[in-house]
Amino acid sequence: SRALPLYHGNYFARCQQIKTCLKAHQGLHLEGNYLGGVSVRDRLASSRHTADLIIQEALAKQPERSLYTVNQLVPVQV
Repeated sequence: SRALPLYHGNYFARCQQIKTCLKAHQGLHLEGNYLGGVSVRDRLASSRHTADLIIQEALAKQPERSLYTVNQLVPVQV
C-alpha cells in the first residue's frame, strides 16, 4: 500500500517513552519519520529544531563563541 501510516495502538506512548529515554543520554538526538510525522514539512521543521538544539548544546560547552541557530546559518522558508 502507498498510503501514509496511521498512528494507532500505543504509538504515542512509545514516542513518549523514547523521548524520556533520550533525556538520560544528553547529546544523543534521534530524528526520523517515525517521530512526529512523515510529511516533508514535518521532517524539515523537526530536523531544524533538532539542529538548533545540537548547536546550542555545543555552544554551551564553548560560551565564548557566538550563538547561532540553523535559521541564521542557512535561511530557508518552511
